[in-house]
Amino acid sequence: MNSKMSRWHVAWGILLLASGAVLFTNLGGYRPLTTHEVYVGQTSREMLAAGTWTTPRFLGEPRWQKPPLGYWQVMLTSSLAGESTTWLTRFPSALAGLALVVLLTVWATRRFGRPIGWWTGFIQATSVGMLTQARLAEVDMTLTFLVALSLVSYSMAVRSTRWSRSLYRLFWLAMALSLLAKGPVGPFLILPVVTLHAMWLPGKRHRWRWLDPVGIVLFLGVSLSWPVAVLMNEPNAWGVWRAEALGRFLRDPNGVVRIPFYYVVAALWLTLPWTPCWLAHWIRHARRRHSWRTLRAEDRLLVLWFLVPLVLLSLSGGKQEHYLLPALAPMSIWSARWLSRLRLSWRPMAWPRWGVMRGPGLVPACALVVVIALAHGWVLPLVHGRHRAANWARALAEHLEPGTSVEALGHSVLWLSFYVDAPLDRVDSLEEFFAKPSDRARWVLTTRRVLRDVRPRYRVLKELAPLDAVDDKHQFVLAKLAPLPAPPAAN
Repeated sequence: MNSKMSRWHVAWGILLLASGAVLFTNLGGYRPLTTHEVYVGQTSREMLAAGTWTTPRFLGEPRWQKPPLGYWQVMLTSSLAGESTTWLTRFPSALAGLALVVLLTVWATRRFGRPIGWWTGFIQATSVGMLTQARLAEVDMTLTFLVALSLVSYSMAVRSTRWSRSLYRLFWLAMALSLLAKGPVGPFLILPVVTLHAMWLPGKRHRWRWLDPVGIVLFLGVSLSWPVAVLMNEPNAWGVWRAEALGRFLRDPNGVVRIPFYYVVAALWLTLPWTPCWLAHWIRHARRRHSWRTLRAEDRLLVLWFLVPLVLLSLSGGKQEHYLLPALAPMSIWSARWLSRLRLSWRPMAWPRWGVMRGPGLVPACALVVVIALAHGWVLPLVHGRHRAANWARALAEHLEPGTSVEALGHSVLWLSFYVDAPLDRVDSLEEFFAKPSDRARWVLTTRRVLRDVRPRYRVLKELAPLDAVDDKHQFVLAKLAPLPAPPAAN
């Protein structure tokens, strides 16, 4: 017994090392922050500087479009470390990815056995969706973990007799946190799955036990605390939330129209390189007679976990592939179940003393982790060309007088705000820029293309740009502008 336990501990150690290698290798250096990441990192930095955990602000303006959980995570890591860096901004998302791997491994082990549990965690850690989204400072990976925690807690509560009440309350708490992570998307994905699964259970006695009164009160208390506190001081925030939620459901904010089965294609892409495994599992399952009638409670939950969000998200007008991530955990389990039939992990090979880690699957699994880690540490930094612009932005403070304010003109330069060590004011359009009365010189961070449109009204006193010249649209410029004298009025 002790020998088996020690072998299982070795397997856990290998899984955690592999997951850490693919999630944390060069986390802060493989590419600068994207615009969406800067919304999280810069907003968290400004909230921390202002000493407020209630009002998100980006470049001095209130930002109500997103709930605060993503900002709170980065604020916590930055306050503990005493600084705000790219690595610390992305750390909560990578940690949520690692927590998701552990959660799915534990649950799959309890329900389907250790071989399937180990492969579930490994597959989840090395899928395309995890390797992209868990290494970005966005809240989607946190949402994915909270959705999984809620549904796993519900599944364990259905089978449990001793801890069912505590697990149901954990289910409601995780769903409340998912609402604070990305608004109503979390409950929108969780509640239909649980309701349909409860109706699919064979016995009527336990169908509605998940409607725990204490859990519902806990959900309302946690999820409504921040919105109520905001609305007491900022009633206009409600209009922003409604427009954000309904607007993205009815239409894409950028006007992009996706095909109706867009998320089917996204599922095939985000689960690579394991897509053939879960497809083979379901092809085999579909050939069995009466297979749907004999599904266990866990299998029914997995089917609903994937299909219900797939259908609901397909009805939305605003489609992005990473919106589907909370629905993809079942693919890892289905892929692991198919791989376990190939006897890749638990059968004897060259290491007879390794117990649970025996099998020809260990060598290619370790090779895959090494390839991914090398790509993160060496290949991806060469592919992303924004490093020089970020380093240039860090050095801009040397050319500015202390206390000088800079106007960030245009959406394409917002991502540089995280790297500029100077006060920034956001200006979204030329109309807004020209509408600001000014009789003094102004420092402007923009692109060369936008600067060309400003020249008819302003004279360039000083101009700084990165050494690597690219097209005018992406050539960033810091310019000191002086207003030209107004032309004399005609008689």
